Amino acid sequence: AAHKCLEWLIRAFRINSFNVDAVMECILPYHQTKLFVRMLQLLPIKAGSSPWHWLCPLQKAGSPLSRQAIVQRCLSDLSFLRFLGQIMASAVREHKSSSLSPSPSSSSHSLR
Repeated sequence: AAHKCLEWLIRAFRINSFNVDAVMECILPYHQTKLFVRMLQLLPIKAGSSPWHWLCPLQKAGSPLSRQAIVQRCLSDLSFLRFLGQIMASAVREHKSSSLSPSPSSSSHSLR
């Protein structure tokens, strides 16, 4: 369902053109899937001018991003490592805030 939402955002607002970093933040956790490859191919990544230029060969080949390639990029590019750290910090904050709010299923009240 989330990929349908992304498709609509691409058609309606061209998010793939104007928000490349935000799209990468959304799709990077799915780096080994076909959906990642398809979204990567929709991004306007230019060799040399984009911080994502290192993904151009994968974009052209239609190949998923391996975990090893991510590790290698982290070792050679501290800005990418920082980007991943920010994604993780954001995910942890989101998880903490969502786990603090009570859900209907965890309610101690019952109707009898």
